[in-house]
Amino acid sequence: MFRRVLQKVASLSIGEDAQLPRRIVSVLWYIPLFMHWQVERIQEGGGDTAAYAKAISEMTNEIERLLGVP
Repeated sequence: MFRRVLQKVASLSIGEDAQLPRRIVSVLWYIPLFMHWQVERIQEGGGDTAAYAKAISEMTNEIERLLGVP
């Protein structure tokens, strides 16, 4: 599921001077924030926290590529 979402985000292209609706920007930035909030649940469930940390980093990098650094 993560790979599908990452591919969808990676497929987006936003022009340098494009104006985006605030809702789109907030939803995109919410994705890695939400992922950070789930780290404890991953640990409790016995998940691979190193792989999850890498996934968070990949998603954050894609969002930064699209929107720039806040």
